[in-house]
Amino acid sequence: MACGTPEGEARAALAQFFSAVQERDGGRLYCLMAGAADSTDLGATDAERRAGFERWAAARYEAYESGRDAGWVELDPGGLALVKLFALGRGTFVTHERVRPAGAGRLSVESRVRFGYAHVDLSPLAPGTTFYVCGAPVGRVHAVEVPYDARDVSLEALSDVTIAWTLVRGAAAGGCPGGWAVETAQVREDSVTTAAITWSF
Repeated sequence: MACGTPEGEARAALAQFFSAVQERDGGRLYCLMAGAADSTDLGATDAERRAGFERWAAARYEAYESGRDAGWVELDPGGLALVKLFALGRGTFVTHERVRPAGAGRLSVESRVRFGYAHVDLSPLAPGTTFYVCGAPVGRVHAVEVPYDARDVSLEALSDVTIAWTLVRGAAAGGCPGGWAVETAQVREDSVTTAAITWSF
């Protein structure tokens, strides 16, 4: 897709969003998370909003990590926890299949996410290492600990999911360059499929 088309621009904006989430780049996230960055609860001035957003994002990362370790991640409407949970931008296979106008200055994007857990070789990992696997319903996390003894570990993992994104175009302001930003992200529950996986150690 050409970068100047809505499809190309949407693809580029989501790639930047995935990267900013995974790198915990608060400055870029502030410009790429329209739903959170535009909140009046964050403050009245640009400086207050940026500081408020940094606190908000830090709390979301902490909630994600606590939920992951406990086996259940609550997804925020802006998609931060979803990107972390699905490892988007970190090797999970994503295709943006439908890009449509969704009103003035908005795009609707449907992304298909395919998980390759069945092809992951855990044998090089040291015993005691924990590997996290997404399960169903979406938000469930299986913690697979590499055992010290020879045995099989079996579970039901996500294999295919569709995410519906809403992107909004903003003007340059508050230190942000303008362009497409993520307003909302939602998993289409009717798209969720799973597969049984067994790892032998």
